[in-house]
Amino acid sequence: MSVFPYSGYAGKYLRVNLTSGAIQHGPLPLEWVEDYLGGNGIGVRILWEEVAPSVNPLDPENKLIIATGPLCGSPIPNAGRLEFIAKSR
Repeated sequence: MSVFPYSGYAGKYLRVNLTSGAIQHGPLPLEWVEDYLGGNGIGVRILWEEVAPSVNPLDPENKLIIATGPLCGSPIPNAGRLEFIAKSR
């Protein structure tokens, strides 16, 4: 059982570096959950902070973020959404 105060969130996220194969997980900041709506909002926040405006869409510095919302896995119809977030033209 999660001690994360918001239902639907596990309280952590996973980072995978496809170049080096390194895998790490970290805590999901509470302010992200409070300020941004679902996996799409949190994914765009990560993209905004970590990808410079000068990065082209096909550059290795670009990130591909795969995120689900807090209702994913629930019995609510059409709640199993999955977002792929990356910088494009």
